[in-house]
Amino acid sequence: MKRRRRSTHALMAGIRSHNFTAHSDGELRLAVQGLQSRAPNGEGEDLLPECFAIVSEAIDRRLSVWRLLDDPSLVSDPGEYPGEDGGVIAKMVADVARQRTHRRPGDILLPGSFYRAARRQDKDGRLWFRATGEQLLAGVHLFRGAVVQMDAGEGKTVAIAFAAALHAVLGRRVHVVTANDYLAERDAALLEPVYRSLGLSAGAIPAHMEQSERRHVYRRSIVYGTMRELGFDYLRDNLKSSASERVQQPLDVAIVDEADHALIDEAFTPLIVSGNPVGGSRLQVRVNGAVAEMIGLQRCLARELSERLDSSQAKPSGQARLTATLLLADPDNPALFQCFLSHPRLRRQTLALGEDDYADLTVELYYAIHPGRRFVTLTEKGREFLEGRLSGFRDSGNDRPLSPERNGVPARRMARQYALENQVSQALSAHLLLKRDVDYLVDSRPVDSRPVDSRLVDSRPVDSRPVDSRPVDSRPVDSDLADSEAGGDSIVLIDPHTGRLKPDSIYQHGLQSAVEAREGVAVKPERETLAQVSVSGFVSHYRQIAGITGTAVSAAGEFRRKYGLEVVVVPPMNPPKRANRPPVVYATREEKLAAVVDEIAARHRMGQPVLAGARTVEQSEELGRLLEERGVPHRVLNAVTTHAEARI
Repeated sequence: MKRRRRSTHALMAGIRSHNFTAHSDGELRLAVQGLQSRAPNGEGEDLLPECFAIVSEAIDRRLSVWRLLDDPSLVSDPGEYPGEDGGVIAKMVADVARQRTHRRPGDILLPGSFYRAARRQDKDGRLWFRATGEQLLAGVHLFRGAVVQMDAGEGKTVAIAFAAALHAVLGRRVHVVTANDYLAERDAALLEPVYRSLGLSAGAIPAHMEQSERRHVYRRSIVYGTMRELGFDYLRDNLKSSASERVQQPLDVAIVDEADHALIDEAFTPLIVSGNPVGGSRLQVRVNGAVAEMIGLQRCLARELSERLDSSQAKPSGQARLTATLLLADPDNPALFQCFLSHPRLRRQTLALGEDDYADLTVELYYAIHPGRRFVTLTEKGREFLEGRLSGFRDSGNDRPLSPERNGVPARRMARQYALENQVSQALSAHLLLKRDVDYLVDSRPVDSRPVDSRLVDSRPVDSRPVDSRPVDSRPVDSDLADSEAGGDSIVLIDPHTGRLKPDSIYQHGLQSAVEAREGVAVKPERETLAQVSVSGFVSHYRQIAGITGTAVSAAGEFRRKYGLEVVVVPPMNPPKRANRPPVVYATREEKLAAVVDEIAARHRMGQPVLAGARTVEQSEELGRLLEERGVPHRVLNAVTTHAEARI
């Protein structure tokens, strides 16, 4: 029979009932060893109060008092600490300096008298650090396997340490999943002395780490790393022929930072290990030329339709057929926007007509774009055009059984035809659904000088999912770039959720090469997929998962449905002073921008700094022009600017 959980109030009271301030570092380590000996016979919550109290004391020491030992300027004058305390502090400072020449800080164990003396002499709070009750409470919920909502600045890193340490004491291997390599290395470096002083081991797995080092780090109790690195190591291990070649240990516990982004926004993002290139780049370049020519012809037709729409004096009901055709041909046409703005009901009529009379409306079109820009469909006219430009591109209306041939010729022919049609589809997506400086940008810098952000992103519903572009087989391969006249430029994806660059991610299923061909950069052949798993699929292999983020409540339903995780809100230590105003809706975009500029100008006159966010580079530059017209000093930080500044 499953035991009833103790209330969080009882657990917090139990934590406060333990006092380890008089213990030496060695005695704290022995106390942890005692918990480990009791772990096989007890449940985790039985050990939680004592374990959390020990970890809290170790954190308080290593993140506060140890500043005396890490920063010599704080003890430049031993006489600053009078009496017996001064002698104890001076002795320990000299002793630690000597031991550091051959021992790691986490292995240097000091007496309790040193910590008591340092705390007594810390009159102005220079060494102050205490784990808060909110951090302890968050640690309890993380240990129980919940998603914790905790405000920024409340100490999520320390809260994670409590749950990770208790899991490690119970003999479980813990993976702390961070947003990027920097945070993984920073958090591991900050807390490794704490864990090590208690007899636990910890480390980080950054992208640049070699396989032999990874194998060593994965054997530690607590490992910090990104979803990308942990997931790809899992996939590569499954490609190994023997267990001795694997680097990871069995997946046990995962604590995910920024859980809503990692587990919800990127849940279906595939982690893909790719091998050597398959085929060349001539097909992509040839298809791009034909598709670009076809798009040019349709844009000329769209201009004619927009001119007819501008000059039309018919009633709105008579314009519906014209607007429906133009909507399928060019959904972003400015004439459509003005027409719908003048006649709001016309948009609904246009959408309905586009669905009901699709075949008639698209007779003169080469392709039709879904109004929501989700996909592009070739029309009969478009297929006929491409059939004349691309040999081997058959009209689907003329499908007929292939006659039996020897040596598998029909199968090879069908494979070539499928590859051609797929590349046409991806070229249409690259030209019509993806936007430069919104979905991706063209980078002219060498690979080694680009910033690395290890988050992954599922870019769009046009099958533009990023993959791991590092080959498993590191042998040099022929990239077959003879058809490309471009230099060293390359395509860098942009995360639509955060606006960050994704230099290590690429589109798949031919879309990456289609974008490269469109932008005139070196077209790289598609790589063979060796293994893949979605983020949610990878996470499901852990025995227990938990998460923490500042915005979990809005996704509580998804956490429950996808992972069976409950969301718990930890109140902030200090009530927030921010005032959230209700949203305001404007009838037109011009009115909205004018209101934004008015608000920025008013705040500027009050001496308040303002950060105005925009979804695209064009929108931020437009807002910048409006601010310039009003004489408001400003600086536009778009994707390209952020990219350039990241190099410094």
